[in-house]
Amino acid sequence: MKFAITTITLLISLSLSAQDYSINGKVLDEDNHPIVAATVSVLSSKDSSWLKTELTDEYGAFKVKNIKAGKYILHVNSVGYEAGRTALSIVDNAADVNIVLTRKDNQLAGVTVRERTDFIKTELGKTIVDVGKSEKVGINILELLGKLPGVSVSPNGDVSIDGKQGVVLLVDNKPTYMNGEELVAYLRGLSAEEVKQVEIMTQPSAKYDAEGNVGVINLEMNKNKIKGWSSSTNGRYSQGVYPFSSLSSTINFHKDKWHLYAQPGYWGGSSFLEKEQIRIGLVEHTNEQVSKVDESIYMRETFHDYNLKLGADYDLSDKTTIGAFVKGVYHPNNETDRTVSAINNDNIQIINEAINDNGFLRQHAYANSYITHDFSKKSSIDFSADYFGTWKDIYQQLDSRNYDKAGNAIASPVIFDNKMPVASHVYTAKLDYKGLLGKKTIEAGAKTSYVTIDEKNVFNSYDGQSWRYDTVRSNHFLYNESISAAYLDASWDWDKWQMQIGARGELSFVSGHELFQDKKFSRNRFNLFPTVFVSYKVDSNNSIECNYGRRIKRPFYRELNPFTRFVSQYNYAVGNPLLQPEYSDNIQLKHSYKNKLITTLGFARNTNVFTRVFTLDKQTNISNYSTTNNANRTTVDLSMYLRLPIVKEWLLTCTGGGYYTAFNGKIGSQMVDSSAWGYTVKIDSQFYFKKGWYASVNAQYMGPNITPFGHVDSFLFTNASLSKKVLDDAGTLKLNLSDPFGLYTINTYAQIEQTISNDKTRFNTQNVALSFSYNIGKKTKKDRNTEMAEEIQRM
Repeated sequence: MKFAITTITLLISLSLSAQDYSINGKVLDEDNHPIVAATVSVLSSKDSSWLKTELTDEYGAFKVKNIKAGKYILHVNSVGYEAGRTALSIVDNAADVNIVLTRKDNQLAGVTVRERTDFIKTELGKTIVDVGKSEKVGINILELLGKLPGVSVSPNGDVSIDGKQGVVLLVDNKPTYMNGEELVAYLRGLSAEEVKQVEIMTQPSAKYDAEGNVGVINLEMNKNKIKGWSSSTNGRYSQGVYPFSSLSSTINFHKDKWHLYAQPGYWGGSSFLEKEQIRIGLVEHTNEQVSKVDESIYMRETFHDYNLKLGADYDLSDKTTIGAFVKGVYHPNNETDRTVSAINNDNIQIINEAINDNGFLRQHAYANSYITHDFSKKSSIDFSADYFGTWKDIYQQLDSRNYDKAGNAIASPVIFDNKMPVASHVYTAKLDYKGLLGKKTIEAGAKTSYVTIDEKNVFNSYDGQSWRYDTVRSNHFLYNESISAAYLDASWDWDKWQMQIGARGELSFVSGHELFQDKKFSRNRFNLFPTVFVSYKVDSNNSIECNYGRRIKRPFYRELNPFTRFVSQYNYAVGNPLLQPEYSDNIQLKHSYKNKLITTLGFARNTNVFTRVFTLDKQTNISNYSTTNNANRTTVDLSMYLRLPIVKEWLLTCTGGGYYTAFNGKIGSQMVDSSAWGYTVKIDSQFYFKKGWYASVNAQYMGPNITPFGHVDSFLFTNASLSKKVLDDAGTLKLNLSDPFGLYTINTYAQIEQTISNDKTRFNTQNVALSFSYNIGKKTKKDRNTEMAEEIQRM
């Protein structure tokens, strides 16, 4: 750590002033009145590609920083005004650039108010998307992600890039504190209108945590600077088989050097999952069927989430800002799982009925503080310290009983009660520096984190007469992890070339102890993660980039706990304390044509791939699920993104790709050697009509996908929406249809040694939703630190 701080201090002393300029001006109407919140975009004069966007303040003023010398176009638009354009030649700071917009004639029937402000821009290792306002209205952030080039979101919330899962999601360059179902629920409770632009990093630089084998998606939130009070409110109600509703608000106050904000929110409702699962046991060599378990599972959950965030930012000077926030979450969840199993073994049939009442009360506490200082336009230093705590009271009550074909109860029921209190704490501190060293841009930093988890599992079993403490199923798991990291990144450009080289080192110490069985594990390792980027600007329309990076995917903390999780007495999963991290080496070749057609050729080699395996005991008919990582995966993929304006009212975007996947390795006694081709297609049509009407229709199709032991069938998901601006454009009303034809299901097939598994899963995706959003005033500067550390991704 001392070495990292010394290095950063040296870099600060060597930093030079940036040769960048700024554009200052005002946007006024015909009466010389300021136009508030007008969009000022800087475009390249060569190909009109987007570079930067800023909004005007309450005085109509704007300032665009970090502009290199050259020729540009300023494109300005605002609701109710004709768009304005002006050409600029920048050789020094440009001041007093005043642009006058002309009001649109509201009496003309042919006037179409369009806000098609979405732009695509490619940079080293990333694609930046500035999504138009109309596309964000009335949807949540999870739905917004599904609109991005190369990004797919399954109806159950799994986010993938180019068909590959394992994406890390950041908010203002800080990882969120959740994963799995918690993260999906969190994203569904946030309005997409809070997002300014999205960065899709299929090859993140060394600045970012090495976690995540596929890539990183960063959501940059709005940072408007209007002074005084402002607020925005978003409400949504959807009805499928069960209802769901959400309500969120942002209240801002900005005066002088202070910015105060409050963000209360609520979402809740019910959801379901329906699953049919068949497991067949075969005789070795003859493949004769000797056992079969046919399960029908219906899971229904009811949930509520109450959250509140309070924060403040204070400008110590024009170059130094400090801030802090606290956030609390209260989330009760209750679920009832009903499982009916037909068990056939040696011509004997048993019917098992299991009711699993389970759920949890989850409480989160967030705290963040930060300080940032700008030495110059391209030289800055940031420090942040974070704490995240979570407390869960998990419970499950399983009543699993057996009956013969005539419906008579038979022996061996399984009845137990399980209480599982979990407490976890995460502490992180991070220091980042950015500056110039000669003509090179240098980024360097250090990070340290410490995680503790205490999870107890208390089982009481019923033997038909009394309840007894179950020493076999009960356990107590303690987990500790510390990760220290440092990185150095250098980038520079000359003529048409641009290059960036970086490396990140991470030293981790991990230990776990299951007290009841006295099982321990301890791992200490150092990993180096290099990154290399090279790009070449062929001409004003074409650019080429080649990059390489190494990444890691660590297991979720609970996957390391050797605890048994029951669905029924014939179906359970168990943790694996021997689970190792998964590593990937990724190479990409990317071509961009006018930032409208982006083609990417990729190669990835993954080792220690996380693989879900299962066994079926042919005597007891009990299935045991676990996760191992003894297989390797090789992937070659080709993806294309096309943004095509058909006419001025219709914008069509298409994303598609094909890929080849091969698995090899050995899991248990079975050799893994399988390969297959696959493809995905996503089409999104956006329609802009008169008088504030907007519509969209999109479809996502994924072809069959290979797994180490089988395959996943293809699926189709469709969605349509219609919206209208109301209340002088301050409000938006939107109607959305999700999976209107009920086509989305997931079918999987797998065979491990002499056991076959065939699953069919249906989700709560078919629904109709009505949403309303309303803005009072204009939003102020968004808090700069919204979320926290990578460690929580695996909790």
